[in-house]
Amino acid sequence: MAHLHRFAVPPGLAPEGTVLLSPEESHHALRVVRLREGDAVALLDGRGREYSGRARIAGKREVAVDIETVREELPPAPRLTLAVAALHREPALESVVRHATELGVNRVVFFQAARSERPPRVSDKLERIAFEALKQCGRLWLPELAVRGGVEEVCAEAAGEQLFLATADLPPLPVRSARLDADATILVGPEGDFTAEERDVALAAGARPLSLGAAVFRTEVAAMFA
Repeated sequence: MAHLHRFAVPPGLAPEGTVLLSPEESHHALRVVRLREGDAVALLDGRGREYSGRARIAGKREVAVDIETVREELPPAPRLTLAVAALHREPALESVVRHATELGVNRVVFFQAARSERPPRVSDKLERIAFEALKQCGRLWLPELAVRGGVEEVCAEAAGEQLFLATADLPPLPVRSARLDADATILVGPEGDFTAEERDVALAAGARPLSLGAAVFRTEVAAMFA
């Protein structure tokens, strides 16, 4: 079976008719994947809709898609937020966003931890990486990417949710015993781990210590493991 190529489109498209791909997506279709007239394609809006149709080469630099069917999907549930301390290394940030998208995380929050080496941020590049991962894996929902000030702010937003604190310094709940039966937030610290004060804030907010085992992981690996 031929590979189904997927392309990004903005939300709110009509469920029928013809869609002209953006210049960037048209370039990818024509120059990278060598799309041909009549090839089956899927269009993803990142908000739960997949438009299936056939490609039509509209010019040397333009591709149109005649929509045939539309599939809609609710966001993954229970809702999972992955709160990760700001990371210094750009590839590590990209890895968190890429894999969180592939795994169906609803929301990724980068926060300022006491031992973070730089302030948290979400760039246009990270947004593009999330959409590329979405197209690759075929999921229909992009994760929300957000920035928050610190552990206190993350915990305040998670009020009423299950809250887990990834740590090896407290009597742990083994990760296999953690049940995601309601909306949840998982807190993952920086390379130097949480401070005692940050752990106290999370525990006071109702966080359950979550053990990822005896190994010591980089922040981005711990986030994906959790």
